Amino acid sequence: MLTSYGHLWPQLLQALIGLFELPEDESVPADEHFVEIEDTPGYQTAYSQLAFAGKKEREMVTEPVPQLKMSLAKQLEKLGASQPGKLMPMIKAGLEEGAQTFVQQYLTAAGVSLT
Repeated sequence: MLTSYGHLWPQLLQALIGLFELPEDESVPADEHFVEIEDTPGYQTAYSQLAFAGKKEREMVTEPVPQLKMSLAKQLEKLGASQPGKLMPMIKAGLEEGAQTFVQQYLTAAGVSLT
């Protein structure tokens, strides 16, 4: 953790917490214009099927977010045990106040305390 990239660790944790807590962005940028294929005159699906067009979307994350939060708390506990006295100062110095609150909530829910 305290390698030459150790200063980036709090930023990574901040981004992970943002992934868990920030609402999903459903907006479409103004410069993106999608043409619905069904609205195109003369389009016939029977003759235009592509090999990968019917591919189902799959979830990249298979676990629900609460389980991921618990897993993060357990891994922070392991990391804290391997680096006694170093993890909490890094969290307090490197994370925004809101993110620190979320980390504390994750730790409390998992029954974990960091030293």
